[in-house]
Amino acid sequence: MTALAACDLAGTRAAAAFVASEQQAMRNLSISKMSANEISRNDATAATAFVSRRSPSQRRPIIAGRPPFLSRLLLMILCLVIPQAATAQITIGSEFTLSPDGSELAFGYRTPKTRGSALYNWKTGLLRATPFMANSYSTDGKKIAGHNEQGLLVADASDPTRVDLVPNSNGCSLPVFQPGNKTLLCIDMMVPKAIRHPTMVLIDIQTGQRQIVLGNLVSTFDIAQPSFVSPTEFLFGTRDAPNNELRAAGKELGAQDLQLMTYRFRFGSTPQIAFPDVVRRLLQTPFASFSTFVSSEGGRRTAFVGRSNDTSCAEPPQIGPFGPMFRYDVYAIENGVATQITRICKLLGTAVISQRGNVAAFSVAASSPAKPSYGVRGAPHQEPWLVDLVTKVVTPLQLPARIAQDPRFN
Repeated sequence: MTALAACDLAGTRAAAAFVASEQQAMRNLSISKMSANEISRNDATAATAFVSRRSPSQRRPIIAGRPPFLSRLLLMILCLVIPQAATAQITIGSEFTLSPDGSELAFGYRTPKTRGSALYNWKTGLLRATPFMANSYSTDGKKIAGHNEQGLLVADASDPTRVDLVPNSNGCSLPVFQPGNKTLLCIDMMVPKAIRHPTMVLIDIQTGQRQIVLGNLVSTFDIAQPSFVSPTEFLFGTRDAPNNELRAAGKELGAQDLQLMTYRFRFGSTPQIAFPDVVRRLLQTPFASFSTFVSSEGGRRTAFVGRSNDTSCAEPPQIGPFGPMFRYDVYAIENGVATQITRICKLLGTAVISQRGNVAAFSVAASSPAKPSYGVRGAPHQEPWLVDLVTKVVTPLQLPARIAQDPRFN
């Protein structure tokens, strides 16, 4: 039974019970002196009384035809309240990814009874369950990749129930398809003692053969999922600089300790701060906060979430335990210039971008502004939205409501 059908059934039963109580009350009243004018002025109550006056053979089921006014009103209220109550108990994960053309979103969710992951095509409305959370699409859109406690997982995007475990991938997480789709770039937390710190490795999907591309990362946590600029170059974010030289370079730009920064890495070289001129301008804002930069294929367009420049966001921010709570919007970098794309002015989470660079997805805090979490990551209860980076049209996906209406996800 769909949520709409359940709502209809619940509303019908409640309306029937309500009308029955009205009938019982009206039987105790004398209506012999009620004039036609009185009936017209109080049509809802009078109509119910009129039905109760009829003989059993003359009575028509109250809900079989058009229900009385009060019944319709109660039914409408129930159909508004019940889905909202169910939706409020569904949360969407803060990590998601887009298909290469931006038409499909992979995400995780939690309901009062279960948790899971799914693919949602926002253009067709198709919602499909997946056995694991997809962190990446192949560049042709035919495969998805994710991870669990056993290692890296790959499945057909058209039939995600058929899952293959990548050999020799235990301990790896946040996989990203390298252009060419034969290998996955991932973060390996199970590293030799001689290295001590996490490494980024390429793993052949068929053979499990590994190649370390970036080792000895300082941070043991909070490494953002990489995004490829080219087959041999990618961006990644972290709050700990990969080395002392980059830490000093970040401070020269104005970065504070544990400032989230994005780094560009080309195979065989050393990491560099990505878009330093953009970062310098962002850090000139007091309490500067911005998300990891994520790149489309070829680096033609890069997206991130940062403090909004809208005048409507100029009011004094709320003060939380970690300082002022500001409002954010989505930005895109093209030809080294950052441009504000959205005019949302809310608490937002980290953005992701389609490989074609036409669409970005980002999470919007769905909880009350009175009790948000702090910083650019948004609130615990978040909902993904989309923005067309060319037309700047924003599309809320309303995923909690869609999940609540689909019995397969409850």
